Amino acid sequence: MENKFLDRVSELIQNKTARESITAELESHILDKADYYEEIGYSKEVAMQKATEEMGNPDDTAVPLNALHKNGKSKNLWSIITAVFVVFLGFFHFEFVRKFKYCESEFFTTHSVVYEIISFLICAAFVLLIYKAYRQKNLVSTVMISAALIFIVAVDFPNTVYYEGLSICLFQPMLYPLAMVVFHGFSGYCDSIFAYSYISDNEGAFCRFGAILIFVILNVATITLLVSILRQRRMKQGRCLYKPVRIICSVMGITLAVTLIIMSVSIPFAWSGIEDKRLENQTAREYAIDTLLNIDLTDGAETITEKLSEEGYECFITRPKYSEFRRGLNGSYISMFYLAYDYSFTFNDMSDNEDRDMYISKEEQSQIKEGMSLGEFLSLGFYRKVDSMEKAYNSDGENMTFDFSFSLNGESNESYQCHFIYNKVKGEFVLSEFGKIRY
Repeated sequence: MENKFLDRVSELIQNKTARESITAELESHILDKADYYEEIGYSKEVAMQKATEEMGNPDDTAVPLNALHKNGKSKNLWSIITAVFVVFLGFFHFEFVRKFKYCESEFFTTHSVVYEIISFLICAAFVLLIYKAYRQKNLVSTVMISAALIFIVAVDFPNTVYYEGLSICLFQPMLYPLAMVVFHGFSGYCDSIFAYSYISDNEGAFCRFGAILIFVILNVATITLLVSILRQRRMKQGRCLYKPVRIICSVMGITLAVTLIIMSVSIPFAWSGIEDKRLENQTAREYAIDTLLNIDLTDGAETITEKLSEEGYECFITRPKYSEFRRGLNGSYISMFYLAYDYSFTFNDMSDNEDRDMYISKEEQSQIKEGMSLGEFLSLGFYRKVDSMEKAYNSDGENMTFDFSFSLNGESNESYQCHFIYNKVKGEFVLSEFGKIRY
């Protein structure tokens, strides 16, 4: 069919592969409109003229169509890149999802600079792919990005319904640097990088709600982009809808840039002082062990808590029946569990055994004898290698205990534990059980 409108549009379409299909689709639209006008009484020539006029200016029609179909090879390449990213995200999410949760059981969770970098790269990949899909008006990529975001919330759905609510854990670690800067300043984040510091309530909430906000923003951008592309493909005005996508990509780009600057400056700075940090962690560990050894359980939970405060310990996390105390940004902390008038105090070290290189040897194990007093055990000296210690107090004065747990080596799932029971007659703790325990 000869038509100046179609000829002009075809002339402006740069992609030769798409040119024929676009012309055929526009021709079909014109013929359908012309048939309608003929049915209501117009002559064939007038009907064709009115149908063509309704299509508008050929230049205006060709611009969005050309944008949709130009650079076909580049668009296909980015579609493949998006597909690879979505597949990777699926496998990665199932493997590491639990390690990225900064809002669940914060007192058991330590941050990791490696996970912060991975989380940052995942978020940056989403923003980049959305931006490229916007630039190319790539419907295939947009649909895959939307599917990836749906997958993320689908995996998180069980937690949403049964436990803690929406968390979007993949984006939480990348927000930790910002959280630390907000609550503790730049030096606070630098100090925390290799310190095995914990995610506090405030930091956990910041990471959780920030991750949800990022998820919502990315969804809004993707859905808006999808609607815009579909409207343009149906010859409806959709260009105004692209503006929010541009704004979102710009805002997210600025946020990522700020995070990258913080991490880029902080990590080398923290690495330069890593030996000092290890020494600081070891000193804090020994101080916490000695503090727990000197706690007199008969003083009462409130009095002991006050003494910990005097020693410089801050009540870091408080839960029903549980409190956690730390002194500085390091892996050592003392926790308290209480039920009515019964309570226990525990020392734990969250740092890796490989960093401490502290394992109980066979020679040291051979020195442990049943019935030995706590003083005799402590005189052996290797008690400072413990992974954890627990002192438990019962209000009836019975069954007060003191437990020590050691690592055997870096590969075993076994630990070596020593269980002391308070002997009222001797007025001291006496070793009653000891040996390997498999987890």
